[in-house]
Amino acid sequence: MTTLVVSDLDGTLLTPEKQITPRSKQAVDDVLAAGIRFTVISSRPLRGMRWIVEEMNLHEPFAAFNGAAIVSPDWQLLFANYIEPAVARDVIAAAIEAGASPWVYTVDDWFVLPGPPVHVERESQAVRFRPTLVESFEPLLDRVIKVQAVSDDSAVIARSEAMIHARAQGQVSATRSQTYYYDVTPAGGDKGSGVARLCTQLEIPLAETTTIGDMENDIPMLIRAGSSIAMGQASSEVKSAAKAVTGSNAEEGFAHAMYRFVLGRELPAQAAPVQSA
Repeated sequence: MTTLVVSDLDGTLLTPEKQITPRSKQAVDDVLAAGIRFTVISSRPLRGMRWIVEEMNLHEPFAAFNGAAIVSPDWQLLFANYIEPAVARDVIAAAIEAGASPWVYTVDDWFVLPGPPVHVERESQAVRFRPTLVESFEPLLDRVIKVQAVSDDSAVIARSEAMIHARAQGQVSATRSQTYYYDVTPAGGDKGSGVARLCTQLEIPLAETTTIGDMENDIPMLIRAGSSIAMGQASSEVKSAAKAVTGSNAEEGFAHAMYRFVLGRELPAQAAPVQSA
């Protein structure tokens, strides 16, 4: 039995064009009408979730920064976990040494260093605000909630992952939210822990929660929830962590999943077939 649905955003609720389709909105309305609660969790910064929360008219607490922050629907910070300053310094240095561009996030803002704007324009369009340019991250180290190593070179991302793991093992949660992003949040700042915190806040058992996602950073919540769904474009590793698989985010996979796996209804006539894992 599902009493709560927790959805990832990019690659799941959002299309490749970073939009929410009318059918996805209707699916959420139907989930709510069935007495099932709905909320979201994302690696996005808090400000980057605002338009989505408002467009979906969410009424439940939600999670940002891979679960390192829990926020009420009226934008009150209910929980936040921060990276220790010395650890944040080491993570940033490791990303730079590996050849990646480090981005630093506080609860309220996104910061970048001068240099080639790798993915800055794309991310600015996705989150709908621009980063603050700084000469040094040092003044921010006591309030860092996420560090992101950014590169289009897969070898650089792999090197960043190895170097950050070596320097901060056990002190952070780290995973890829995209092939070109390696996200570092405080220990316990993963989506599995984030969904558990949401369940505690809402007084709903994890066993009665359904999660849906598409990327490596979604695996912890797919494993921990009572029911879980992977998007069709997800990797085999992500699909194997879920109990069911739906279509891709380019073919209304989110809406299909809500109807078939959450509501147990026949799909709308125009829906494409989905498969169980």
